[in-house]
This record gives sequence, structure tokens and C-alpha cells, in this order.
Amino acid sequence: MAGGMDLGSGGGRDKKRSLDAALNLVPFIDLMAVTVVFLIMTAVWTQLGRVKAASAPQGPCEGCSTPQPQLQVALTGSAVTVSLESVQLFTAPVGRTSAGRLEVKALRAFLEAWKGQNEQAISVRLLPDDDVPAQDVVQLMDVLMGAGLSDVAVE
Repeated sequence: MAGGMDLGSGGGRDKKRSLDAALNLVPFIDLMAVTVVFLIMTAVWTQLGRVKAASAPQGPCEGCSTPQPQLQVALTGSAVTVSLESVQLFTAPVGRTSAGRLEVKALRAFLEAWKGQNEQAISVRLLPDDDVPAQDVVQLMDVLMGAGLSDVAVE
């Protein structure tokens, strides 16, 4: 009678019903299995969907004899500017495709050519304005990583 419940008397005074009730556990087990699979799948997709972005460097690297050059990519509402330290290397007005995405063909060509000439590892600081949409920042990060510049920090 452990775990049973009182179902009341079933007619006469002398007739007693069993206090044990049969519970169907199959739907409960199905629901738990679906929940566990859902949680495992979302955990895997959140790991795959992460963008590798470095934190912004605070100063010169420790143990380096010469400071590592830093490429700066500034994104405003009207232009994209690429500079190395204080020398401006590339500027292009921000254009949009018919789908509303940034027009980045010229920037991609410049970055790939520049990366081909400079084989050393270089860090990139992406400096978007506050009014730039997040999708534009992500698209620019994709362009930088596609050009082989993987050490990208967003400030």
C-alpha cells in the first residue's frame, strides 16, 4: 500500500478497493528523453556558433623586443578606414548591396593583398562607431577572418 491513494469505497461497506494506483511512466520517460536531447543539441550548437574574438591588448607584449604592429579598422556610418599605427592605408565609403549588407569587395581585396605582402602575425583592432548596426560589425569580422587576420579584437 505504499504510495497509494484513497479511492473511496466502491459500493458496500465491506468491499474495499486497493489503494495502489497504476501510473503509466512511458510519457514521462519520453518527455525526459526529448528534454535531454534538446539540451545536448543546444549545448553543441552554442559551442559551434561562437566567434573567436581576442580581447583588446592593453600594452606592449611581455618578452617582445619590438612591439607588434596593430592594424586598426574603423567602421563609421559613412566609411571604412584601415590604418597601421598612425598611417592610413585604405579608406572606402560604406556602400550597401540590394540585400542591405555592406559592400566589402574592395576592402576584402585590399586586406587579402596586404596580408599576402605581410606574412608576420598581426593583431587587428576593430573600432566600430556606436551607431553602426551589429550585423555590420559581424560582417566586417567575417571579412577580416576570411582574409587571414584571425587575431581580431573589438573595441
